Amino acid sequence: ALRVLTKAHGRVRLEAMLWLMGMLPIWVEAIGEAFGFLMSILRFGDSMEMAALQTWKVLARTRRKGWFHEMICAFRAAGALDDMGGEEAVFAWTAVEAEMWQPRFVKLCQGRAEQEM
Repeated sequence: ALRVLTKAHGRVRLEAMLWLMGMLPIWVEAIGEAFGFLMSILRFGDSMEMAALQTWKVLARTRRKGWFHEMICAFRAAGALDDMGGEEAVFAWTAVEAEMWQPRFVKLCQGRAEQEM
């Protein structure tokens, strides 16, 4: 959230004011950032980052906890998880597959945010 807020300060004055007033939903940007983080690890991750990703996947599967579980929950809440092929398909994503879904998912979230406003 802090990263998103600092990013808002770098925007044009009007847009930054709308963000800080809550008129532009911050959760949409947070989803995009989280998805970008996943793509970065899948594309450029070193051995420690890949090991952390595997740990998050195990935690998501076995305990329904952790960062990857939160991503799965976001996909489910947006109604996109089934279109993505379900949990197991998401667990097996490559960087290419994540890149394919990222713009679709962000657009879906933006549409939902506009409906809520």
